Amino acid sequence: LPNVMFGQSDKLSWQYIQNMDEVVAIKKGLSEQPVLFFKHSHRCGLSELILDDLEKDWRRSAQEVRLVFVDVWQQRAIADLIAAEFGIKHHSPQVILVRNGKVIYHQSHGKIKVVDIEKALGR
Repeated sequence: LPNVMFGQSDKLSWQYIQNMDEVVAIKKGLSEQPVLFFKHSHRCGLSELILDDLEKDWRRSAQEVRLVFVDVWQQRAIADLIAAEFGIKHHSPQVILVRNGKVIYHQSHGKIKVVDIEKALGR
């Protein structure tokens, strides 16, 4: 498994939201590239499997998509704020893809597929 506690993996560099203002800035469309939130629970086997799939199948660079890792146990207030700001009921695991402040794709649990995220991003 990747060392997600420090945002490192063989392939991906996850970023962490440090404060509530970052979520609000993403909602306002202030991010230059699309943002993919991944809400993860280390207590959930399915969440670990989805994380593995993301790590294995993701093909986009950090310049194309900002990857944001949210630990729902350590960052519950941020996970809840993301749900509130974007009007999407909180689940874990969950992905929420945002472009220009708008949700262009979201999915949870076993329905999360990298191919579907790629389709939402387009080319």
